[in-house]
Amino acid sequence: MFCTVRCFCLQISSTLSQLPRVSYIKLIDVWLTVCLSFVFAAFLEYALVNKLALMEKRAQMKNKDKENNKRNTQNMDTSFMVSHGGMSRRIISYRSCNPTIH
Repeated sequence: MFCTVRCFCLQISSTLSQLPRVSYIKLIDVWLTVCLSFVFAAFLEYALVNKLALMEKRAQMKNKDKENNKRNTQNMDTSFMVSHGGMSRRIISYRSCNPTIH
């Protein structure tokens, strides 16, 4: 981008130095201004697309993290002790299957 703008500036200054000074706008002024505007528009487009792609990538990573957390909490085992009639039993339950008694 910097090299392109620098080339345009050099081209504008060399072109304008060869032309006579007049009080009105010449067509070459308009042409070079439009060309320079296209360079800046391309730079802005690149920045915008890069930002949108980065935002989309972050959103996908966030969704993937949420799915992994959800999957991990669904498969997480929870264990607790139950006492019944003086005997303690450890119950390990999984959310995806029936409770089992050990």
